[in-house]
Order: sequence, then C-alpha cells, then structure tokens
Amino acid sequence: MNKQNLLFTIFLFFIILANVSALGVTPARNTLDFNANSRNTYTFKIINSENKDIDLKITTRGDLGQYIDLAERKIHMNSDENEKEISYVLNLPSDLKPGLEIGEIVVTEDASVGEGENYIGATLAVVTQVYVYVPYPGKYAEAKLNVLNADSNDEVTLVVSVASKGEFDLPNVYAIVDIFTSLNEKIDTFTTETYSIKSGEKKDIIYKWNSKDAKVGKYQTKVALVYDDKVINLEDTFSIGEANIELQDLYVNDFTLGQIVKVNMLLENKWSEAIIGVHSIMDIYGKSGNKLDSIKSPDYDIEPFGKQILSSYWDTAGVNEGNYDTKITLEYGTKKIDNDLELTVTTNEIKVYGLGYVISNDNRGDSTESDSLVTILVIVAVILILVNILWFLVLRKYIKK
Repeated sequence: MNKQNLLFTIFLFFIILANVSALGVTPARNTLDFNANSRNTYTFKIINSENKDIDLKITTRGDLGQYIDLAERKIHMNSDENEKEISYVLNLPSDLKPGLEIGEIVVTEDASVGEGENYIGATLAVVTQVYVYVPYPGKYAEAKLNVLNADSNDEVTLVVSVASKGEFDLPNVYAIVDIFTSLNEKIDTFTTETYSIKSGEKKDIIYKWNSKDAKVGKYQTKVALVYDDKVINLEDTFSIGEANIELQDLYVNDFTLGQIVKVNMLLENKWSEAIIGVHSIMDIYGKSGNKLDSIKSPDYDIEPFGKQILSSYWDTAGVNEGNYDTKITLEYGTKKIDNDLELTVTTNEIKVYGLGYVISNDNRGDSTESDSLVTILVIVAVILILVNILWFLVLRKYIKK
C-alpha cells in the first residue's frame, strides 16, 4: 500500500467512525410469537446522537420484510431533534414455516440528498430486527446441553435447556444421562426428575453429579432428552480438576562442587490424558536476589497418570558454598507451575529445603548425617555393653558374699 492509499484509508476510517457515533436505533429487536392473520402496529426510535441535519431512508429486508408496512420511507431529522419515532404495521399471513422467521428494518443515511457529484463519504445503516417464532405442529422441543467444569471432589453441574416450540404442552420431559471417561468407559448413568413445560416456554433441567469417586481429567456426557415419544440426543465434554504436573523428587548422582552435574527431576502427571512438551526451568538466585543461572531441560511427554524423569545440566564452576534461593518452573502448553526451593551447597552435597531430603555425591546413600547417626548408635551400644559387664561383676561379688 503506497502513502496516498494509506492516507485515504485513514480518512475513510475517521469518516466511518464519525458516522457510527451519529446514528442509532432502539429497540434493536422486537420478538413476537406467531399469530395467524394478525395485524399489529409497532414503533421504534431513530437516535440522532450528534444532533445534526440528516436525511434518512427506511427499507425492509429478510423473510418477514414483505409483511412489514412502513408509515414512512424517507424522513428528515433537524439538528434539534435528538430522536424520532417511526411506526410500522406487521401483517402476518395465515401460515409460515415452523421455527424462527426474521425481518429487518434498515435505516440508512441518504447521502444523495444535498450532496454534489464529488461527494466522498460512508453510508451507514442501522437495523432493528423483527423476530417471529412460529410453533411446530403437535409437540416439539429444542434442547441444549451445558456441563460445567468442576474442581476435584466437587459436584458437576449439568444443565439441559429445553424450549417447548410446538402447539401443545410437553407434560413429561426428562433426561437420561451417561458419563464416560476420555477412554469411552461408562462410569455412571442416571435419570433426572420429570418436568412439564408449557407451549412457548423454556425450562432448565439441572442435575448435580457427585464426582468424589472420579479421577481428575476430561469426561464426556451423553444425554437422551425424552419427551412424549421423541428423543433428542445431546453431548458435551467437561473436566474435573486441571491438567496438573507435580514435582515429586529432585536428585543428583555424584555431586561435586565445581563440576557439571546432572539434575534429575521426577514428575507425575495428575491428568487423565498425556501432557505433551513438558520442560523445566531451574532458576538459581544469589543473596541479593540476582539470577545467577538458569537451567532448562529438553521437552518431554508424560503419559496419563504416568511419571517421567526430566534431566538438565548445571555447571557449578564458579559457584561458591552457601545458600541459594531456587525456583523450578514446570511449563507445558500455556501453563506454568512454580516450585520454590532453597539450596544449601557445600563441597560434596546439596541440601534441598522444600522437598525434604539431601542430595549428595553418593545419591542420598550414606550422607554425613547418616554417618553421625551410626557413630552415635555404636557409642550407645558400647556404653550398654560396659554397663552390663559392670552390673554382672557387681552381682557376682554380691552372690559370693
């Protein structure tokens, strides 16, 4: 696009924007029930929000357009007129096809009035709609299913919205509901209460399903809505809980300060479906809060309810002994899960606070603390032996006397 075209486009944009704010119509829609051979008068208002002199033309369109008689098809609004009321007559025939019939009344600025041949502008149309609902013969229903997601162990809310659009009432309406896992295994089935819905009315059939025995994950709901001798089949999906991953373990084999060490993280997928493209980012901070290092693992896929080890490498050259705040972020899709830890680094071990164990150069086998415990136990055992020997000698001397 060259510079002249760009300027022309911007110019037209501001013209359209000005016109959008200059004209309006209310109400936006008139909703009616079908009444054969009826003749009724309705009104709507045209809003001149910028209070300017304006010429307008009014037309009809849509399936009902031929049944709308306008009192005026061209009008002029003066600058002191904020609004103008227009009437129209809706002449409905003896018969229309069942369902929703739509007509529109279109109000357009008549740009041809008072403008020269070189007029440049945007013609804006505003619309008020006429909706007529025509009942179906006999008994007829339309329905929608909406199942709301829930947290783990919470109730799952199922809403079946039913509209009675036939000539006659629906005296017995109920739903048979089947719940399936993501593997298409049926885990529950139940039937709602029975309701009566009058012709032209709507009713929400609401059921609270107890999910305490269901695992987190995605589920499918299949509903058979029964009324009279007819059935409407509906489907929807919902989730219990979220697609979460848990950091369960963190360990290093043969840790030595100053070397490149392999950091392993054990993750568990708490979701009923595989989680694709999981990786970890390990950020290590100094005492002043500055980031010293950031270590990212490759991407891994974790099977449903499965476990996976994520490995990354940390170059500890130049790292001093001391305490380091550490944040481990697990990323997958658009989700991030943060785990805040504290590392205490010494020559041959890392103490991790936040997961409850010690990482050392022998993979948490015989740590210094374990050696100390063994030493204490040996000393206690020696003392007990000495006490027993002393007690034996004293008792023997007493018997001899």
